[in-house]
Amino acid sequence: MGQYLQQQNIKPGLVLSSSAERAKQTALAVVDALHMNPDQILFNKDLYLADRPTLLKILHSVPDATDSVLLVAHNPGLDDLVEWLAPEPPSLSESGKLMTTAAIAMFAVPKPWAKLKRNTTRLVQLLRPKELA
Repeated sequence: MGQYLQQQNIKPGLVLSSSAERAKQTALAVVDALHMNPDQILFNKDLYLADRPTLLKILHSVPDATDSVLLVAHNPGLDDLVEWLAPEPPSLSESGKLMTTAAIAMFAVPKPWAKLKRNTTRLVQLLRPKELA
């Protein structure tokens, strides 16, 4: 997925990642594929198995100067966040899941981050690794 982001010239201004080992590995792999400095990753233990309110609280704290964020977290919280932010119900994978492992949901989000709420975003793309093949 990092290679896909690199090919699309998509580079987050900030990477927020759970401190869980697999999440760390994912964040580091994406940052490497995008030729970013690993210091641009903020590992946050509160992202581990975080629910939607916790994920929103963390996103609300993103500095206004940050144009884009890559959030590396876990389900079921990510599923709930994506469904909550998407103005229309997002499509499910062939297996019936929303945010499969390493899936990317890209949203257009108004600023400031502190005002991120339901019905203020647009789901630009939902992409799963199996859909790239």
